[in-house]
Amino acid sequence: MVPRPAARTRILIVEDDPATRAGLRGILEGSSTLVASAASLDEGRQALRKFDPDICLTDLKLPDGSGLDFIRSARESNSRRDVIVLTGNGSIDTAVEAMKEGAFDYLLKPLRPAQIGIVLERLERKREIQKKLVDQERRFRALIEHSSDAIALLSGEGTILYSSPSTERVLGYRSEDVDGTSWFDQLHEEDAAAAREFFGAIAAQEGRHAIFEARLRNRRGQWRWIEMAFTNLLAEPSVASIVVNYRDVTERRRTVDELAYRAFHDSLTGLPNRALFLDRLAQAMARGRREGGKFAVMFIDLDNLKRVNDTFGHSGGDALIRAVTERLKGCVREADTLARVGGDEFMLLVPEIVDETDAVTVASKTLAGVAEPFQIQGETMSITTSIGIAFYPRDGEDPETLMACADKALYRAKETGKNRYRFCAASE
Repeated sequence: MVPRPAARTRILIVEDDPATRAGLRGILEGSSTLVASAASLDEGRQALRKFDPDICLTDLKLPDGSGLDFIRSARESNSRRDVIVLTGNGSIDTAVEAMKEGAFDYLLKPLRPAQIGIVLERLERKREIQKKLVDQERRFRALIEHSSDAIALLSGEGTILYSSPSTERVLGYRSEDVDGTSWFDQLHEEDAAAAREFFGAIAAQEGRHAIFEARLRNRRGQWRWIEMAFTNLLAEPSVASIVVNYRDVTERRRTVDELAYRAFHDSLTGLPNRALFLDRLAQAMARGRREGGKFAVMFIDLDNLKRVNDTFGHSGGDALIRAVTERLKGCVREADTLARVGGDEFMLLVPEIVDETDAVTVASKTLAGVAEPFQIQGETMSITTSIGIAFYPRDGEDPETLMACADKALYRAKETGKNRYRFCAASE
């Protein structure tokens, strides 16, 4: 049985597929919950105002916009509101982006009750902790003194009027070190322009609440990612300032960035994987259609890697692949995209070529570079490579056709003796 969220929890489902909405209702609706649904971004935003949900589940693809837009709206209207995103298996990168925008977690379609239950259990534990903190707000002074989050009061121009003692825990500064200074002075230069624009919008609207993340320098000179919740209470006589609650989220950012990196890079070599290569290839094709440019795609395959694995074991084979990768990096241009797409298979995108000779130069350099002996684990190893080359737009105007053409050319290079390159038949 799927655990229910906390009592009297209001849940909003934003999903354009009726079957998915109905399935979620069946799982989530009960005596302890009140469930509403919306079929579009616009309906979801209206429900935020009228229904005021505690938890939102939103599809990342809506008929009139993006689920990321809904997440921003949900978080801006209530920073304590939790959002869970619904995504397909092919959209993990978008789910990671949603978590950067403040989503609590994500669920993969097709949805399973057990999967939903695990996420709701985590959310329930989180909300129980938050409830305890809310109860403790009655002892306001104690909360300010001892909370892991820090609090600052800013003037309408960004001057720090007050900072809580927790500032020392978050950034290493004592209150007296920063009071009277400008908040903008602590910002990383790459975040400063966006921060000024954000702060200007906050200061211009009474009562506005919004969240902003930026890098601030701590007392040790390190840049830390800080999540800051701003509330404009300039018009409130007892406060007369912009209240900022902030905390260090550097480790969370690193985790999200690492997940994003792993999703698009090969774990052995650190090269882009097939998914990232296809994305770069699609970008090159869009640019080619827009500007009329040409580029080459090369399918690179190591010859007789199995013999190396049989002789030196898989650890020796892996070490050789890493060494070959470094050799390949030295053979390609800075603008090229080299990716590992299989055990001994690599793809190379050579953009903005003038004619075939540009690709031939890269291919010839690659063949010669890989053919040089390697020193691996105290042993001398030699290996060669075969290359199949296809050209855009001559050999194909979509990724599947172009890559298939390069694959056929690679097969012909293998058939005719290996350690050589061959063009797609359409190019000869």
